[in-house]
Amino acid sequence: MTDLDRVWFLLDRGRPQEALTTTGRLLASAPEDPDLHVAAAWALEDLGRLDESLVATTAALALAPEDLSALVLRGHVLLRTDRPAEAEEVLRTALRRRPHDVSALLTLSHALLAQERHDEAWKVVARARSLAPEDPDVHVEAGVVALWHRDEDPAACFERALALDPHHTRARHELLQLRPGSLREQAGTLSDLLRAEPQDVEYRRSVQDWADKTARRALLGAVLAWSVAALVGTGGLAAAVVTLLWWRRLQRDVPVGVRREARRLVPRTAYLVVVWLTTSATAVLAVALSIVPDPHGLAGALLPWFLVPWLLAPVWGLLRWMGGPVWVTTRLRRSLFS
Repeated sequence: MTDLDRVWFLLDRGRPQEALTTTGRLLASAPEDPDLHVAAAWALEDLGRLDESLVATTAALALAPEDLSALVLRGHVLLRTDRPAEAEEVLRTALRRRPHDVSALLTLSHALLAQERHDEAWKVVARARSLAPEDPDVHVEAGVVALWHRDEDPAACFERALALDPHHTRARHELLQLRPGSLREQAGTLSDLLRAEPQDVEYRRSVQDWADKTARRALLGAVLAWSVAALVGTGGLAAAVVTLLWWRRLQRDVPVGVRREARRLVPRTAYLVVVWLTTSATAVLAVALSIVPDPHGLAGALLPWFLVPWLLAPVWGLLRWMGGPVWVTTRLRRSLFS
């Protein structure tokens, strides 16, 4: 294995700091090697040092103006720095030199998507798909673009990627967003994703979404139990028991990794703390209403105090959903910057 091969090995293993250190040592003795500058640029990009990565691509292109890998990487980094028009220019230059390069086509489709040129982005990614129909990554990117192209089916693209590679984590995650299924099914998929890529930020955000949904459904069950108790008295106890049994069964069926991650999130997330405290208080009161002599009177007295948190939870949850990874914002960010 050459020194440069070791750098790429470190990058493939998710060890960019070691790769950068090795590249720096190699550049000290071979500063005119464009491949080393490209490797340094990739390491810097992985570390989030985007301005330095651009400098490294500039150095590589000064030494080898037609270096395709340097051009594509520069376009990618320009996208990450929110400069899609400049990225498009660089990528079109790369494609003039090698019109059938799939990586350049995919990155160009991202640049067009960032500029809301959805039809053009679809034409570019469709061209990439025709060039590499057996590459699951191409179908995943096609699915991301299809989310913005009303005439295409994104789920079909992700399913095609999974047909080619059943373990493709990103395809599974994107399909999970489109077709979440039950809470148990979601937890099973998320457990597999976290096991494969435990540090992935988007997968952990999806666990956050799962925890949010679980908390809201538990609160809904507690509110229903409270309502039954307020109307018929003893029935509230039965409703509270049913809610508790649902919760225990869900916990039993959820993989350990997702349970552990969700427990870690609860004390660190104001929304989850508020929802679970409200849920617990509501469930306790549902039981209390089942045994007090005048459940209707007590319910009427307590209702003004609980109405605000009951309404707050879904509104707050909607705002979190709108700003979270489930739909447009993170999908586009992940597509452009992954």
